[in-house]
Amino acid sequence: VVIPASVAYNDREYAVTTVGDQAFDTCFDLTSVEMPEVTTIGYYAFLNCSALISVSMPEVRMIGEGAFRACRALTSVSMPMATTIGDEAFVHCESLTSVEMPSVTTIGDNAFIACYALTSVEMPSVTTIGDEAFYACGALTSVEMPSVTTIGDEAFYVCHALTSVDMPSVTTIGAYAFAHCGTLTSVSMPLVETLSYLAFEYCEALTSVDIPASCTSIVSNPFVRCTDLKKIVVDENNPNYSSVDGVLYDKGKTTLISWPAAEGNIGIIPSVTTIGDEAFVLCESLTSVSMPEVMTIGDRAFSRCYQLTSVDMPSVTTIGNSAFYDCGALKSVDMPSVTTIGIKAFYRCGFLRSVSMPSVTTIGDNAFGGCYALTSVDMPSVTTIGIGAFGDCDALTSVSMPSVTTIGISAFASCDALTSVDMPSVTTIGISAFNFCSALTSVVMPSVTTIGDKAFALCESLLLVDIPASVTMIGIDAFEWCSGLTSVYCHWQEPLECYPGFTSEVLMNAI
Repeated sequence: VVIPASVAYNDREYAVTTVGDQAFDTCFDLTSVEMPEVTTIGYYAFLNCSALISVSMPEVRMIGEGAFRACRALTSVSMPMATTIGDEAFVHCESLTSVEMPSVTTIGDNAFIACYALTSVEMPSVTTIGDEAFYACGALTSVEMPSVTTIGDEAFYVCHALTSVDMPSVTTIGAYAFAHCGTLTSVSMPLVETLSYLAFEYCEALTSVDIPASCTSIVSNPFVRCTDLKKIVVDENNPNYSSVDGVLYDKGKTTLISWPAAEGNIGIIPSVTTIGDEAFVLCESLTSVSMPEVMTIGDRAFSRCYQLTSVDMPSVTTIGNSAFYDCGALKSVDMPSVTTIGIKAFYRCGFLRSVSMPSVTTIGDNAFGGCYALTSVDMPSVTTIGIGAFGDCDALTSVSMPSVTTIGISAFASCDALTSVDMPSVTTIGISAFNFCSALTSVVMPSVTTIGDKAFALCESLLLVDIPASVTMIGIDAFEWCSGLTSVYCHWQEPLECYPGFTSEVLMNAI
């Protein structure tokens, strides 16, 4: 197709400056386009032109949303006058190897997403790169962006071949902007002001990072899972952040923000009272941690520290969500001052055998789920046990919980070795709370008022159930498939309307 500079109609000449929205949508046989005078290409103008190989657009200023989306045969693009590339403009142009855009200032969201063959990009005038602009451009090895000030979220996510990035004018780097750029070895960002959440996550080859004085906002730990990272150096003139021995802290050195994953047991300085979110994630060299003054451990702070065997935290009061998630080598935990344990805090700590938590009042959902080796738990002050808190703790044999009032859904489900439970203060037993506890023989629950659906289902070894007068609700199939149950004692004056799943033999023995 050759789009003329002008057309005649009713004896008048009309200049052709625009290709309309969806003008060539699904023209599967179109192989080349020349548009010498066109300045604007509309939305999805060449959508799904899968045979289109070449485009000449010397005067185009604006390329609309999805203009060349899924033009899978397009190999190169030159747009000398273009200033704006719309959202999704070249999505899934899988054969595109190079792009020339000397005048472009704005690249829209998803503009070049999944351009798998794209190896290099020159963008001397670009100031803004949108979200996911080069997402999954797996062949991209280098990027020159001398004028860029803003890089959007996930802009270069999963650009596996990217080795270095020079961004002299960038002030804002979005969340996950360079995440999973596994070969990235060096980053230059002298004017950056904001490092967003997980900006460099899984940049496994990155060994060192310099944080300039201009950087005033770091969201969580931008360098999570940077497994070769040895040091983070902060300019001494930075007003908000500092570094000691390559570790990133806030200016006052009270919060530890990021620990270089390649380093082992560097001492945490005494002034630290808070471990930030994800500060130690995947620090595979870390074997032990001593934090005598720390009071708060953030979400996912030590998640997947696979070699971590011991933790000393005498002053900690709060452990965040997934704080020690999947720390497979951790064997014992002593937390004398902790009052709150977050969701999945010790989830899948497969070698954890004992836990001492004398001051804990709340255990979050799935906090110790999948701790297969856990044999004993001391929790004298706990009042609330969350959903699945001890689910699949196969080695847990007994539980004493004198202060607990609420047991969450599936809290002890599939604890195969659990033989007895003493819960003198419990008023609410959640749905499936003790489901599949096949070794459970006796239950003491003098204060309970509510027994949830399937609460004791498939407790095959349960011999006797004593239901106090305080019970006002028994859920559906609460005692379903309790094949060893022979006696049920009920103490209420008025019968309840319920369907507990007792067998006819058990009901005949009810007193």
